[in-house]
Amino acid sequence: ELEGNRVLLSEPTYNWEKQGDLDDKDNPPHVSVNEGPQYLEHNGQVFIVYSANGCWTDYYSLGLLSLTGEDILDPANWEKNAKPIFRKSEENGVYAPGHNSFFKSPDGTEDWILYHANAN
Repeated sequence: ELEGNRVLLSEPTYNWEKQGDLDDKDNPPHVSVNEGPQYLEHNGQVFIVYSANGCWTDYYSLGLLSLTGEDILDPANWEKNAKPIFRKSEENGVYAPGHNSFFKSPDGTEDWILYHANAN
């Protein structure tokens, strides 16, 4: 059972989290979504990877929160990356990389990421 009050750790604050980005004057921001948080622990550090923008847009991407303090329920203890960690790559034909999860390779030696994306 969950106890205590809910805590807001992240909400769209950067332009890239609101559909569109500063480089795209034809598609200004208008969708504000942070969703699908995924916990990740690596080398003693704690992260949350989340999806930003609407999944129906080319701008669906992954953002990163890094725990900088002790209390995971204190929003002041989280630092948000100013840029997405995964985003569309027109040169590679990848659009809307988002909603992810993490798992181990079959032999347990590697950490893998699974995410969806569109090819057009």
